[in-house]
Amino acid sequence: MLQSAVSPVDVTAPSAKGTTGLVDEVRSRVDPEFEALYRSEFPRIARSIRGICESGAVAEEVTQEAFAAAAERWSRVARMDSPAAWICRTATNRALSERRRRAAERRAIGRRGVAPTSLVEDLGEDPVWALVRQLPRRQAEALVLISVAGWDSATVAQAMGCSASTARTHLERARASLARSIQDAREPEETT
Repeated sequence: MLQSAVSPVDVTAPSAKGTTGLVDEVRSRVDPEFEALYRSEFPRIARSIRGICESGAVAEEVTQEAFAAAAERWSRVARMDSPAAWICRTATNRALSERRRRAAERRAIGRRGVAPTSLVEDLGEDPVWALVRQLPRRQAEALVLISVAGWDSATVAQAMGCSASTARTHLERARASLARSIQDAREPEETT
């Protein structure tokens, strides 16, 4: 049986310590290596996933789910060359699934004759994130992981399941496409 990053705790048993005591007990059972990885990589991975998701809350949720999956499989994940890359790949897959699910919901709403609102406008998001989400998936991943998360191309390649040179190619194409999109958006302003 695989060992997780957290030892099981009987949450149904009454605790004389109360809720705070239970939280302390759970914390004492967390693998220190997992906790260090969580503290160092969660913000970076969540920011990276933000480029795929429609909101920061969804990005944080799928990142938390990816860390939970890693905790469940910690004995295996800890032996990997880059546990952070595995967690990022897992979070990316979950974010893409969530994005597809939400897109299907919007299409279904549209077929019913109800005009869906723009989630980007509703959330008052930076329009650059909307442009990033329009990039091909692999380009958006490379752009976000290198530019936002600050990972090197080797780590990004491992997370994406490709070579470092392929990751750099995706990045170059993403930057060029994003620059064209931004330029196209500015041109109508310049002609008026």
